[in-house]
Amino acid sequence: MTPRVIIVPVAVNAALWVVTALVALWRGGWREKLIALVWAAGGLVVLAFLVGRPPNRPLFSGASLSTDIPLLIAALVCLRRGRRYWVIGAAAFALLEVITDTIFLVAPSVTEFAFASAHRIWGWALEAVIVWASLTHRRGDPAGR
Repeated sequence: MTPRVIIVPVAVNAALWVVTALVALWRGGWREKLIALVWAAGGLVVLAFLVGRPPNRPLFSGASLSTDIPLLIAALVCLRRGRRYWVIGAAAFALLEVITDTIFLVAPSVTEFAFASAHRIWGWALEAVIVWASLTHRRGDPAGR
């Protein structure tokens, strides 16, 4: 049996970035908002930077890495004194994003398909964690924990 390749359109991924940010802005605390906004902004910046350009491995990986490092930093900032476990998951997925970018940049044997697949899986997991955390955030907590 031959495996099927399912390609998710770029517009769907961009919509997920925006919806995740909107849910965090609507229901989340400062941690959810910070991570969601850095995530969405990074994705949209990479998308805007690469549209219409020919495929270029170092450019694509470098652009992605330059937005995933701030995501990791934001997640680590949110991890400090955070009382909810979702922040650990968000920081872990952000770290996986950075590791994926780095491996793709330095290992020519990794295909673009493998890179994009891993990147999207970590991204979808991060988006799920942010949405879940935002929807379960207690509004009355003054510390936003």
